[in-house]
Amino acid sequence: MQPLSGYGVSKVVESGHPDYKKGDLVWGITKWEEFSLVPAAQIRTKIENTDVPLSYYTGILGMYIFKKT
Repeated sequence: MQPLSGYGVSKVVESGHPDYKKGDLVWGITKWEEFSLVPAAQIRTKIENTDVPLSYYTGILGMYIFKKT
């Protein structure tokens, strides 16, 4: 059985990409599992604004961000 894939919020635990550092929050296509390897091409944006619940990024804020990119 494979984990579900979809848009979600992830916390970077390790990265070899210069734009993403440990501890960064990102939004994009991810698998719904405890840990995933997410290629940079599947990350839509780094989350800078954390004064709203992160779950909002999987709803209305995520769709707003997706339309901008």
